[in-house]
Amino acid sequence: LLLVWKAVVSTQSTGIIYQRVVAEVDRTAAQGFRQFATRAFGTLPSPLIYGLILDYSCSVWRETDEVQGNCWIYDIDWLVNGYAIMSVGLQILSAICYFLCWWFYPDTPAKSADVTTTNQIE
Repeated sequence: LLLVWKAVVSTQSTGIIYQRVVAEVDRTAAQGFRQFATRAFGTLPSPLIYGLILDYSCSVWRETDEVQGNCWIYDIDWLVNGYAIMSVGLQILSAICYFLCWWFYPDTPAKSADVTTTNQIE
């Protein structure tokens, strides 16, 4: 439940960041790029990665005529740890990317004007 809440909040914050950071003329292209990046780096590979974790956590595979079938018994501890490590690792990577964007983003003229106005008032 906490991860679902985190996903909803981060999606909203990303949309707000794009609206504030990107120039008015480029907002449509920026939103299109954001959707493309979300689909390309999140939606497409995530089932493959989590499926790989699921396959590695299998202890007993069904075999019929030397053909590997579905999994009969999962190592629950390995499965839970694998999912948790992957989810937390991706969230840490996301936080690092947000920090890098904040760190390297230059000051905007509006930001500088607010600071100048505030200093003149005092």
